[in-house]
Amino acid sequence: MDNLTTNGPSAGAGARFRSMSTKAPSSNSSTAPRAPEQHKDVPENISKFIDALSRTALGRVASVEEMGELAESIEKKPDRRAAVQSVLLMEEALLRLAEPWFWKLLSRSAEPRETTEFVGSVRSGTPFDAALSRIVKSDQYIQRATRRGIGGEGDVNLLQSIHIDLVGRLPESGELSRALKQIRTAGASRYALEILRSVEFRRDYLVRLHHELLDRTPAESEMQGWLKRENLGLDLLQIRGHLLSGEEFFNRWTR
Repeated sequence: MDNLTTNGPSAGAGARFRSMSTKAPSSNSSTAPRAPEQHKDVPENISKFIDALSRTALGRVASVEEMGELAESIEKKPDRRAAVQSVLLMEEALLRLAEPWFWKLLSRSAEPRETTEFVGSVRSGTPFDAALSRIVKSDQYIQRATRRGIGGEGDVNLLQSIHIDLVGRLPESGELSRALKQIRTAGASRYALEILRSVEFRRDYLVRLHHELLDRTPAESEMQGWLKRENLGLDLLQIRGHLLSGEEFFNRWTR
């Protein structure tokens, strides 16, 4: 895959859905066999795609109103990217993606103020991984890292906590001095963002995302394009949107 140029989040995307509840639905509903509500003017294959997109991103079937609006968007832009982006930027979708990270990083669910800030930030154009990295610099995360007592004191303990949370391992001895210098000069948030844009994190993310959306392991040749230096800075939502709007996801649910 060559240098990818998918569109990033825009402040206006998803705006028509802002009146919806911000409460994340139960994950059990994402696999419920309930049939989609058929809009009278929507072709069957588009209806099936929109329902699959809604169940994947929102954990529920699309309403008749949503079905009509998204079908209209796809009619105008058949590549489906605009429709997918509008769904991914809905409050419900963002909270479903963010909530597991709050549990992972803070060992608790997000508070109303935090969800408002997080959703607002991403909708305003902040990359999803950058919004996540800001949690790492919070007092709550630093206090949690101290309580965990993984090893070392102060910045060393913080560094080890970040590594375990983001890549599932402790930093190697060769990484330690450079990482400590970066945390002390640029801050924990910037260091966390560097990890979130590392080949190691992105490789694991791509494997998990392919299993989640396409029910398969990506081939090494597929991952190499995403892991090029120029693509490591792509927003995590862009990658998710690229797979959701692709032919493989579409054909999986419409055949």
